[in-house]
Amino acid sequence: MRYENSITSLSWIPSEAIQGTTRLPFEVGMAHYDPPPPETVKDLEALRDADRFRFANVLDAWVEADQLERGALDELSKGHRREGRRRTKSARD
Repeated sequence: MRYENSITSLSWIPSEAIQGTTRLPFEVGMAHYDPPPPETVKDLEALRDADRFRFANVLDAWVEADQLERGALDELSKGHRREGRRRTKSARD
């Protein structure tokens, strides 16, 4: 049986995270805050194109096993793989 899973983390800057004089570039338009990301990422590339995050890390993994018991693999039979990738935000015009 093959078991697959994926997880994505997004980095974003909410307005309340910036305080004091470091707000200046944001207030004059040299930088921008990010709106909160969605609870579930369905289309990472669409979020990237909409400039909704600074960067994203994606980890995909699968394993093929004869048995899966109490959350641990008892016997790994065919193989496994993990793959990570990073997406950065799009450039603002």
